Amino acid sequence: MSEEKSKALKTGGPVSDHILRDMANGAIVLGSKGKVLQVNESAKRILEIGEDETDTFMIRMSEEEVNTQFYDCIFAAIYDKNVTNHKKVPYTAPSGQKYSLHVTSSFFQLDEADEKEK
Repeated sequence: MSEEKSKALKTGGPVSDHILRDMANGAIVLGSKGKVLQVNESAKRILEIGEDETDTFMIRMSEEEVNTQFYDCIFAAIYDKNVTNHKKVPYTAPSGQKYSLHVTSSFFQLDEADEKEK
């Protein structure tokens, strides 16, 4: 990996930050142990995650029964590290709004120091 790419991954990089910020699709970046590293505005809007909930919404997920298929996709992304998943799953937001989400998960290994920086 080039030094420039490595540096961009470590810092989040201005390009990747802008891409995630401006995407219409929701994006959640999780560390290998499930720590939320980044949530874009579209994901916050769709999933109804408040600014103060970005670090704790994973806890809320484990307490809800209504969105188990969605949460299973998230947990599979954390624990099934060698697989890319594509699934269409139902999701009911806290307001009661129902969605059919296309969830794609992929695994990319950062070392522990990189995850702690985020």
